[in-house]
Amino acid sequence: LLLGDYYLVFDAPPGYLFSPQDVGGDTVDSDANSAGQTQVFSLGFGEDDLTWDAGLYQLASLGDLVWYDWDMDGVQDAGEAGIPGVSVTLYDVATGAFVGTTTDGNGNYSFTGLVPGDYYLKFTPPSGQHIFSPRDAAADDQDSDADQATGETVATTLISGENDTSWDAGMYELASIGDFAWLDLDADGIQDAGESGIAGVSVQLFDGAGNLLASTTTDGNGEYVFDLLPPADYYVC
Repeated sequence: LLLGDYYLVFDAPPGYLFSPQDVGGDTVDSDANSAGQTQVFSLGFGEDDLTWDAGLYQLASLGDLVWYDWDMDGVQDAGEAGIPGVSVTLYDVATGAFVGTTTDGNGNYSFTGLVPGDYYLKFTPPSGQHIFSPRDAAADDQDSDADQATGETVATTLISGENDTSWDAGMYELASIGDFAWLDLDADGIQDAGESGIAGVSVQLFDGAGNLLASTTTDGNGEYVFDLLPPADYYVC
Protein backbone atom coordinates (compact mmCIF):
# COMPACT_ATOMS: atom_id res chain seq x y z
CA LEU A 1 0.00 0.00 0.00
CA LEU A 2 1.12 3.54 -0.70
CA LEU A 3 1.53 6.02 2.11
CA GLY A 4 -1.80 7.61 2.95
CA ASP A 5 -5.05 7.49 4.84
CA TYR A 6 -7.28 4.42 4.74
CA TYR A 7 -10.28 2.80 6.38
CA LEU A 8 -11.71 -0.71 6.26
CA VAL A 9 -15.24 -1.98 5.72
CA PHE A 10 -16.10 -5.53 6.85
CA ASP A 11 -19.14 -7.25 5.36
CA ALA A 12 -20.92 -9.38 7.97
CA PRO A 13 -22.41 -12.71 6.82
CA PRO A 14 -26.20 -13.04 7.16
CA GLY A 15 -27.31 -13.38 10.77
CA TYR A 16 -24.18 -11.81 12.27
CA LEU A 17 -23.78 -8.48 14.07
CA PHE A 18 -20.64 -6.48 14.81
CA SER A 19 -19.26 -6.41 18.34
CA PRO A 20 -18.91 -3.14 20.30
CA GLN A 21 -16.17 -0.92 18.87
CA ASP A 22 -12.90 0.04 20.62
CA VAL A 23 -13.54 -1.42 24.06
CA GLY A 24 -9.98 -2.63 24.72
CA GLY A 25 -6.41 -2.41 23.51
CA ASP A 26 -5.85 -2.03 19.76
CA THR A 27 -4.43 -5.53 19.40
CA VAL A 28 -7.38 -7.33 20.98
CA ASP A 29 -10.52 -5.24 20.46
CA SER A 30 -12.92 -4.90 17.56
CA ASP A 31 -12.40 -1.81 15.40
CA ALA A 32 -15.53 -1.95 13.23
CA ASN A 33 -18.62 0.07 14.06
CA SER A 34 -22.14 -1.32 13.79
CA ALA A 35 -21.99 -0.86 10.01
CA GLY A 36 -18.68 -2.71 9.75
CA GLN A 37 -16.54 0.37 9.10
CA THR A 38 -13.35 1.34 10.93
CA GLN A 39 -12.02 4.79 11.69
CA VAL A 40 -9.63 6.40 9.20
CA PHE A 41 -5.98 5.54 9.89
CA SER A 42 -2.68 6.60 8.33
CA LEU A 43 0.01 4.27 7.05
CA GLY A 44 3.58 5.52 7.32
CA PHE A 45 6.63 4.57 5.32
CA GLY A 46 7.34 0.84 5.69
CA GLU A 47 4.63 0.42 8.31
CA ASP A 48 3.12 -3.04 8.88
CA ASP A 49 -0.11 -2.39 10.87
CA LEU A 50 -1.83 -5.66 11.93
CA THR A 51 -4.14 -4.23 14.61
CA TRP A 52 -7.37 -3.74 12.66
CA ASP A 53 -9.88 -6.38 13.69
CA ALA A 54 -13.60 -7.03 13.64
CA GLY A 55 -15.59 -9.09 16.13
CA LEU A 56 -18.92 -10.55 15.11
CA TYR A 57 -21.62 -12.46 16.96
CA GLN A 58 -25.06 -13.97 16.48
CA LEU A 59 -28.09 -13.25 18.65
CA ALA A 60 -29.20 -15.94 21.09
CA SER A 61 -32.49 -17.18 22.53
CA LEU A 62 -33.75 -18.74 25.74
CA GLY A 63 -36.96 -20.41 26.89
CA ASP A 64 -38.95 -23.60 27.31
CA LEU A 65 -41.91 -24.67 29.46
CA VAL A 66 -43.95 -24.11 32.62
CA TRP A 67 -45.89 -27.24 33.55
CA TYR A 68 -48.22 -28.80 36.12
CA ASP A 69 -46.10 -31.07 38.29
CA TRP A 70 -48.87 -33.37 39.46
CA ASP A 71 -46.63 -35.52 41.68
CA MET A 72 -44.53 -32.59 42.98
CA ASP A 73 -41.24 -34.33 42.17
CA GLY A 74 -39.72 -31.49 40.13
CA VAL A 75 -39.48 -33.66 36.99
CA GLN A 76 -41.46 -33.30 33.75
CA ASP A 77 -43.31 -36.60 33.54
CA ALA A 78 -45.40 -37.81 30.61
CA GLY A 79 -48.91 -36.40 30.72
CA GLU A 80 -48.06 -33.36 32.88
CA ALA A 81 -49.55 -30.49 30.89
CA GLY A 82 -48.21 -26.99 30.38
CA ILE A 83 -49.66 -23.99 32.26
CA PRO A 84 -50.80 -21.05 30.09
CA GLY A 85 -50.68 -17.43 31.19
CA VAL A 86 -47.71 -17.67 33.57
CA SER A 87 -45.68 -14.45 33.75
CA VAL A 88 -42.00 -14.92 32.88
CA THR A 89 -39.47 -12.08 33.23
CA LEU A 90 -35.95 -12.14 31.77
CA TYR A 91 -33.26 -10.06 33.52
CA ASP A 92 -29.88 -8.98 32.13
CA VAL A 93 -27.36 -9.47 34.95
CA ALA A 94 -24.97 -6.79 33.65
CA THR A 95 -27.44 -3.97 33.07
CA GLY A 96 -30.47 -4.88 35.16
CA ALA A 97 -32.65 -4.47 32.08
CA PHE A 98 -35.64 -6.77 31.88
CA VAL A 99 -38.39 -7.85 29.52
CA GLY A 100 -41.49 -9.88 30.22
CA THR A 101 -43.70 -12.39 28.46
CA THR A 102 -46.34 -14.98 29.35
CA THR A 103 -46.59 -18.67 28.55
CA ASP A 104 -48.77 -19.62 25.61
CA GLY A 105 -51.66 -22.07 25.57
CA ASN A 106 -49.24 -24.99 25.86
CA GLY A 107 -47.18 -23.47 28.68
CA ASN A 108 -44.28 -22.56 26.39
CA TYR A 109 -42.38 -19.26 26.38
CA SER A 110 -39.39 -17.85 24.51
CA PHE A 111 -37.08 -14.82 24.51
CA THR A 112 -35.34 -14.24 21.18
CA GLY A 113 -32.92 -11.68 19.72
CA LEU A 114 -30.71 -11.68 22.83
CA VAL A 115 -27.19 -10.30 22.85
CA PRO A 116 -24.82 -12.92 24.30
CA GLY A 117 -24.35 -12.35 28.03
CA ASP A 118 -25.54 -13.35 31.49
CA TYR A 119 -29.27 -13.63 32.20
CA TYR A 120 -31.69 -15.05 34.75
CA LEU A 121 -35.46 -15.64 34.79
CA LYS A 122 -38.25 -15.01 37.26
CA PHE A 123 -41.49 -16.99 37.05
CA THR A 124 -44.66 -15.62 38.68
CA PRO A 125 -47.46 -18.10 39.46
CA PRO A 126 -50.88 -17.25 38.01
CA SER A 127 -52.48 -17.40 41.47
CA GLY A 128 -51.57 -17.74 45.11
CA GLN A 129 -52.61 -21.39 45.10
CA HIS A 130 -49.70 -22.40 42.84
CA ILE A 131 -46.54 -23.70 44.50
CA PHE A 132 -43.15 -24.16 42.82
CA SER A 133 -41.79 -27.69 42.51
CA PRO A 134 -38.42 -28.75 43.96
CA ARG A 135 -35.54 -27.28 41.97
CA ASP A 136 -32.87 -29.21 40.02
CA ALA A 137 -34.31 -32.67 40.70
CA ALA A 138 -33.16 -34.20 37.39
CA ALA A 139 -31.36 -33.41 34.12
CA ASP A 140 -31.44 -29.73 33.06
CA ASP A 141 -33.92 -30.23 30.22
CA GLN A 142 -36.40 -32.21 32.36
CA ASP A 143 -36.45 -30.56 35.79
CA SER A 144 -37.73 -27.37 37.37
CA ASP A 145 -35.21 -24.52 37.56
CA ALA A 146 -37.16 -21.99 39.63
CA ASP A 147 -36.35 -21.35 43.28
CA GLN A 148 -39.30 -22.52 45.39
CA ALA A 149 -39.37 -19.31 47.42
CA THR A 150 -38.63 -16.61 44.80
CA GLY A 151 -39.44 -18.20 41.43
CA GLU A 152 -36.02 -17.08 40.16
CA THR A 153 -33.45 -19.17 38.32
CA VAL A 154 -29.69 -18.99 38.69
CA ALA A 155 -27.84 -16.89 36.12
CA THR A 156 -26.87 -18.50 32.84
CA THR A 157 -24.44 -17.36 30.15
CA LEU A 158 -25.70 -17.24 26.57
CA ILE A 159 -23.02 -17.47 23.90
CA SER A 160 -23.22 -16.34 20.28
CA GLY A 161 -25.98 -18.11 18.37
CA GLU A 162 -27.07 -20.26 21.31
CA ASN A 163 -30.68 -21.46 21.59
CA ASP A 164 -31.04 -22.59 25.21
CA THR A 165 -34.37 -24.38 25.73
CA SER A 166 -33.63 -25.94 29.11
CA TRP A 167 -35.16 -23.38 31.51
CA ASP A 168 -38.38 -24.72 32.96
CA ALA A 169 -40.63 -24.24 35.96
CA GLY A 170 -42.83 -26.89 37.52
CA MET A 171 -45.82 -25.86 39.62
CA TYR A 172 -48.63 -27.57 41.46
CA GLU A 173 -51.80 -26.38 43.18
CA LEU A 174 -52.84 -27.10 46.72
CA ALA A 175 -55.90 -29.30 47.13
CA SER A 176 -58.79 -29.79 49.54
CA ILE A 177 -60.98 -32.62 50.75
CA GLY A 178 -64.28 -32.58 52.61
CA ASP A 179 -68.05 -32.67 52.36
CA PHE A 180 -70.85 -33.65 54.71
CA ALA A 181 -71.98 -35.81 57.59
CA TRP A 182 -75.75 -36.35 57.61
CA LEU A 183 -78.53 -38.16 59.44
CA ASP A 184 -79.41 -41.13 57.23
CA LEU A 185 -83.03 -41.53 58.38
CA ASP A 186 -83.69 -44.67 56.35
CA ALA A 187 -80.19 -46.13 56.75
CA ASP A 188 -79.81 -46.71 52.99
CA GLY A 189 -76.45 -44.95 52.59
CA ILE A 190 -77.87 -42.28 50.27
CA GLN A 191 -78.33 -38.58 51.01
CA ASP A 192 -82.06 -38.25 50.49
CA ALA A 193 -83.99 -35.01 50.44
CA GLY A 194 -84.77 -33.84 53.93
CA GLU A 195 -81.91 -35.73 55.60
CA SER A 196 -80.10 -32.94 57.43
CA GLY A 197 -76.47 -32.54 58.36
CA ILE A 198 -75.11 -33.50 61.77
CA ALA A 199 -73.11 -30.84 63.61
CA GLY A 200 -70.16 -31.64 65.85
CA VAL A 201 -69.03 -34.89 64.19
CA SER A 202 -65.30 -35.43 64.68
CA VAL A 203 -63.39 -35.89 61.40
CA GLN A 204 -59.73 -36.85 61.15
CA LEU A 205 -57.45 -36.60 58.12
CA PHE A 206 -54.73 -39.22 57.53
CA ASP A 207 -52.09 -39.53 54.85
CA GLY A 208 -51.74 -42.67 52.75
CA ALA A 209 -49.32 -44.17 55.28
CA GLY A 210 -51.82 -43.81 58.13
CA ASN A 211 -50.31 -40.76 59.83
CA LEU A 212 -52.79 -38.41 61.47
CA LEU A 213 -52.45 -34.97 59.87
CA ALA A 214 -55.38 -32.89 61.12
CA SER A 215 -58.70 -33.00 62.95
CA THR A 216 -61.87 -30.94 62.76
CA THR A 217 -65.59 -31.16 63.51
CA THR A 218 -68.56 -30.65 61.23
CA ASP A 219 -70.21 -27.26 61.39
CA GLY A 220 -73.86 -26.46 62.06
CA ASN A 221 -74.81 -27.76 58.60
CA GLY A 222 -72.82 -30.98 58.96
CA GLU A 223 -70.10 -29.77 56.59
CA TYR A 224 -66.31 -29.99 56.99
CA VAL A 225 -63.22 -29.32 54.85
CA PHE A 226 -59.44 -29.82 55.00
CA ASP A 227 -57.78 -27.38 52.61
CA LEU A 228 -54.32 -26.20 51.51
CA LEU A 229 -53.19 -29.79 51.05
CA PRO A 230 -50.34 -30.78 48.74
CA PRO A 231 -51.36 -33.39 46.16
CA ALA A 232 -50.94 -36.84 47.76
CA ASP A 233 -52.87 -39.87 49.02
CA TYR A 234 -55.27 -39.25 51.96
CA TYR A 235 -58.21 -40.77 53.76
CA VAL A 236 -60.65 -39.45 56.38
CA CYS A 237 -62.32 -40.99 59.42
